[in-house]
Amino acid sequence: MVFLFFDTNVIQNLHSFGEFIFDNYLPKEKFMMIKQKYGSEMFLELDALRQIVFVLQRGSLPVAISVKSLREFLKIYNRVKRNHLVNWNLKLLEWWEINKKYVKVPDVNQLRKARRLVNSGRIDFLTDSEDKLLVAEALVLGCNTFLTFDRKTVLCHKKKLARFGIDVLNPREFVNKYRLEMSG
Repeated sequence: MVFLFFDTNVIQNLHSFGEFIFDNYLPKEKFMMIKQKYGSEMFLELDALRQIVFVLQRGSLPVAISVKSLREFLKIYNRVKRNHLVNWNLKLLEWWEINKKYVKVPDVNQLRKARRLVNSGRIDFLTDSEDKLLVAEALVLGCNTFLTFDRKTVLCHKKKLARFGIDVLNPREFVNKYRLEMSG
């Protein structure tokens, strides 16, 4: 069974492109902005994330998120963006708290275990301290899949992280691996 962990950037994209991901609505000007700012690959990744969320909304996949993501959003300098992302993350945590059967958030003991894993140096190949803690949380929660858009600091270490029993995938890789096929 797949047990997904959402990286912070997945949560950010759920917020930034929510109309498309949740409602399958993407005005032409927003599509053009995505294509110009991020390239065609980003649109394909967002479409794959839309397909994953479609399955999640049916309660077919368990997913975990980190309170650490909320702390990362609190560091955003732009007040408006920070407030939007913090409120979005709190709503996500609240919704997922209601759906505990399918959603996990690390408890205090799991956070301590994650911190010990980070301090052990076993995942020091991850250069970003935030990523280390998120991956450690995913591991102590028992997640077997870490979903991320982060090519530079996480996806590039997928082989090393596989030794810990966690599959690091971007949304398209996830959809292709599990052959998620949906309409809508």
